[in-house]
Amino acid sequence: MDYLIKKSDNKIYIAEENNYFIYDMTIQKLLNRTLIYQLNDIKSLEKNTKKLFDFKNKIPLYIDKNTLLICLISFRIENSFYLNYFQISNFYKKERGVIIEFFSHHSLYFKSYFTFKKQYNKAKKVFDFFQVNGFQSMS
Repeated sequence: MDYLIKKSDNKIYIAEENNYFIYDMTIQKLLNRTLIYQLNDIKSLEKNTKKLFDFKNKIPLYIDKNTLLICLISFRIENSFYLNYFQISNFYKKERGVIIEFFSHHSLYFKSYFTFKKQYNKAKKVFDFFQVNGFQSMS
């Protein structure tokens, strides 16, 4: 998955390998379907990540060894937006935002470089933690 967006129609749009997949469910339900195999859920994941890394808001979500979601707009907001840290190949600061490139050769514009960079650094902190301590996954 490159990124996921929840739009005002309350559907989830997932960009993966230059395709869009549309799901008629909440982000919580979608992610909990994966997290259940790790005996976890999104609420617990957020709580423990906040506690471990002392994050206050917009918590990166480590789902599995292939998915670390960078929160740009929280799932609690109508138009939510998450990027997969592991799929970002590069990014470029622009005068009014950032261009994000993915390994799938897809690129995306986001309106705030500052927000992106702050959230990217949070995800990097989580990634570095797992690099040092080893990826723990039950799946």
